[in-house]
Amino acid sequence: MWMWLRAVSEALEKTHTVLPHLIVLDIMLPDIDGYEVLPQTALRAPVPANPVIFLTQKDERSDKLQGLRLGADDYINQAI
Repeated sequence: MWMWLRAVSEALEKTHTVLPHLIVLDIMLPDIDGYEVLPQTALRAPVPANPVIFLTQKDERSDKLQGLRLGADDYINQAI
């Protein structure tokens, strides 16, 4: 199943009823940043947690390290 959700609140609500196989997350979101969302997805996921990949335009090494430290499985820089 494929879902495209634009609002973070909608996406987090969906994790109560639909268990995603993979979460692709941007850091630069309109209402919250992806760094804040990642821990919230982990709270709703069963163990082992679902893989989370950051796909973002932020390409600084410090951004990647922060995402991986928070528990992302991968960090992919999206070309502009």
